[in-house]
Amino acid sequence: MMDSITENIGINELAVLEKLSVRATNACRYGGLHDLFSILRYYEDKKIFLSLKNCGKQSNDELISLCNKYAHINYQESPKEMAE
Repeated sequence: MMDSITENIGINELAVLEKLSVRATNACRYGGLHDLFSILRYYEDKKIFLSLKNCGKQSNDELISLCNKYAHINYQESPKEMAE
């Protein structure tokens, strides 16, 4: 597992690095959460992932743990991301 992520990474790389379950990874994809920062923003806004398609309690708990692990990261959009 990786403890020192300081920049945004895609869901595929995140799934490998953090050993996310296939169901949690797919729930993120279905919900349009394609990278770490979008997952963190979603959690900050909703506080739960159960509203994502195919996201049950175990996947929800897994994603919340991931967010708690990376809560210290400043994931606000940079000017470059906002322009895209």
